[in-house]
Amino acid sequence: MITPTFHYRILDQFIPIFDKNSKIFVTNLKEYLDKEWIDVTHLVNLCTLDIISETAMGIEMKSQNKNKGYYLNALQEFCDIFMVRCMKPWLYSDFIFSHTSDGKKIKEVISILHDFTSKILKQRKEELKKEKTREKNCSEICEDKRKEPLLNTLIKYQFENCNFTDKDICEELDTFLFEGHDTTSVGICWVLYYLGLYPNIQQKVYEELLQIFGGDKDRPITTQDIKDMKYLECVLKESQRLSPSVPTITRSCTEDIKINGYTIPRGTTLNLFIYALHRDSKNFPNPEIFDPDRFLAENCIGRHPFAFCPFSAGSRNCIGQKYALIELKAVISRVIMNYRITSIDPPDKITYNFLLVLRPMEGFRLKIRPRE
Repeated sequence: MITPTFHYRILDQFIPIFDKNSKIFVTNLKEYLDKEWIDVTHLVNLCTLDIISETAMGIEMKSQNKNKGYYLNALQEFCDIFMVRCMKPWLYSDFIFSHTSDGKKIKEVISILHDFTSKILKQRKEELKKEKTREKNCSEICEDKRKEPLLNTLIKYQFENCNFTDKDICEELDTFLFEGHDTTSVGICWVLYYLGLYPNIQQKVYEELLQIFGGDKDRPITTQDIKDMKYLECVLKESQRLSPSVPTITRSCTEDIKINGYTIPRGTTLNLFIYALHRDSKNFPNPEIFDPDRFLAENCIGRHPFAFCPFSAGSRNCIGQKYALIELKAVISRVIMNYRITSIDPPDKITYNFLLVLRPMEGFRLKIRPRE
């Protein structure tokens, strides 16, 4: 039901939204040009939150202008508590967990998150009612799935299926708001980090952008521009290889599986460590070296199709992977056209924080200077 809302024709319509919010992000960075360094995490989070809310929900939140940090703070608290519980089996019991300080805190956090999505749903329903006359029935509200945001699709489905409640819609919104902003946000941050670490690669990206935009860094980004960012795409993939936004994915065995003589029984939960998979020297020689050329077409020949899967694979792969790739291109291209990036922390000084997404404990500390 949801897949058509991520059709490539829809994604093309999202590019102006990606571009508009990328420009706001670039403008906000100007405040930090005289700083020794800045942790860009929060600013990028606000940018990607605005993008997912407007593209998937049809709501302009303008978080970058109003600095709505309460949702992001609540989400971070939820992730932290969730991972603590995952790592401590004695907290798996709801009864025990509910009597801990984290158990009590998470109720407050979840209330904030649910209130946030409930307000979005209410606002969008009111807007749809204003857009359409009362005489039009529900099927006419959203006639073409390829021309409507995700939230419209869910509201339409609710009108046609009385068992699909507001709570059900909010659960979908929770998923897409988190996955649609946090994973792309950390993905953008890692790309900026690696570009700041390797100025020669950053320069090659900049030269490609000069060829595409002809020096006019303010003109709108088009679909063709996105397609022409071929070297930047290699950089994005290499960044996701070394630092996948989601370092592990989980699957449940639906049948017995034999691996290297061992039988993994049906019903077993498997954690697949993407971070390690992407460092397999059989598929990626000198795996710790950041080399975007690995993803040039001629260098991908013969590589196992599942050797690189930052968005998972198979029927349960990420529904928004094309969306994410276009968003990353839009944001990164705007930043690199306007600023030179220098990373403060070398790779051997990075302490990874393996939560639901992969980020450094110290944050993404970057020095930002304007291009002349």
